[in-house]
Amino acid sequence: MVPHLTWNLDAQPGTHSTVIRLTVAPSREQIERQVRHELVMLPNYGVFDRFAYQVDRRKVTLFGEVTRPVLKSDAEGVVKAIEGVERAAVVWRASSKRNLARWT
Repeated sequence: MVPHLTWNLDAQPGTHSTVIRLTVAPSREQIERQVRHELVMLPNYGVFDRFAYQVDRRKVTLFGEVTRPVLKSDAEGVVKAIEGVERAAVVWRASSKRNLARWT
């Protein structure tokens, strides 16, 4: 897969110089590592929460089961903020009340 390149040419007013900025988008593997890191570092993440994710080019799909509803929006927010991620789709399932009662 060829990395996504972005060229940005800015001519400075009153000068004859041009600034060239080259941006290389992160690879799929880099995005996967960053997604995993961000998810396990969430402050409300617990041993009874399950996350799974799939990276397809620049789209990340989150799957899982969480014990605290706030964790869903937190996870979606940190994934959307990762450089190189354009879209984040979410497929969540709340933990069963039986499991919650067992561990609370």
